[in-house]
Amino acid sequence: MKITVKVREVYGNKTIYPVCDKAKLFAKMLGQKTLTHSNLCLIEQIGFLIEAEQQTLAA
Repeated sequence: MKITVKVREVYGNKTIYPVCDKAKLFAKMLGQKTLTHSNLCLIEQIGFLIEAEQQTLAA
């Protein structure tokens, strides 16, 4: 199983936003709008693959 997240830089800090429904559910269970690196490590430990969505450059 895998979850998809998007990494954005907000005020110089990398912030991880859930994209797919499963990732959003994890964030909701944790009571957060974003996920942390520690959260992702724990999610990987229970068998999920973390996929980062590619950023596109605005023209």
